[in-house]
This record gives sequence, C-alpha cells and structure tokens, in this order.
Amino acid sequence: MATYLDMLDAIGLILGGTAPDSTLQPHFFSGLQVGDGTGLSGLQGCWSVPPAALQDAPVALLLPGAFRVEGPEQTEVFIPGNEWIIDSVRLQVMVSLQDHPTSWAKLAPFRDSVTTLFNSHMRLSSTAWPVQADGSAFPFTLTAKVIDGRAGLIPYADTEYVGWEMTLRVWRMLQPIYAP
Repeated sequence: MATYLDMLDAIGLILGGTAPDSTLQPHFFSGLQVGDGTGLSGLQGCWSVPPAALQDAPVALLLPGAFRVEGPEQTEVFIPGNEWIIDSVRLQVMVSLQDHPTSWAKLAPFRDSVTTLFNSHMRLSSTAWPVQADGSAFPFTLTAKVIDGRAGLIPYADTEYVGWEMTLRVWRMLQPIYAP
C-alpha cells in the first residue's frame, strides 16, 4: 500500500522534476540538476522531506498538514467501496532574500506557475505519470489542487526567505477490504 511519504514524493516529483540522487538525497527532486527539463521552470528543486538547511533557492518544501478520511460508511456497519484520504499539504516556495524589490520580483511568478502546474495535471498519478526513480508508476490514484496561498517572509534554518505558502488539497483513493 502506498504511504504518506510516497504521496509527498509524488508531489515533489511534479514540482521539482527527476530526482538527481535517490540514494543520498531520496526526497529531493530537481530536473534542473539532472538537466532533463522536468519540474517547474525557475525552481531549483523540491524537497518532499525538508532538509536541515537549504542550499539553493528558489526551492520548494512540502510540509505535512491536516487530513481526513471519507468513504461509504454507515452507522455501525462497514460496507465495501472506495475510501478517500484527503490531505492538506503545506507547500512553501522560497526565494533568497536579497534586496526586497529583487526578491519579490523573483517570487511573484511562482504564484501563477504553481497553480497552473496543478491545474494542468489534476491527476498526479496515472498509469505512466509520474514515475518513481526506478521507472515504475506510483501505486495509487492521486489528485491535487492549490486551494489557497499567501506571500510573506519565511524563516528557515536561521535564514529568512521571501516565499509563497500554499495549501495543496490532495485526494487519495483507496479500496479497503474488510475481513472478519
């Protein structure tokens, strides 16, 4: 069964692109470093598990949020059917704070490019896309959309960045099997 971390990695892959080193940095995705043109234009990469410190910006981070489970439930009776796990994932897109006019100008385009990316790929996990580092498809149905966001100063590891903090609403579908 797919895990929460698998889901975060799938989103990291969409934002950052191909993983440059899945052994030493298993949760970092950067098509820019790989040079294959994957990932969001202008982004150095995306961390699905935040590192101790950031090396390159602009960079994206995924942070856990709230979740809920919904499905075909009835009072005191389990019935078969699809079950949905609905996650809220915090996405931070961060740009180095140089002088304010330069930093904010670099940050502004990500507001539209991130939302457009998720709108154009509403289903993040189909039979062929995205693929994991080993070339196989992710083992779950996953849909995501940006539902809100705000810009501001974001402190991270004793450094201050300007950034967007967006909420991704992520729907994962499971088909539970109840056994006595």
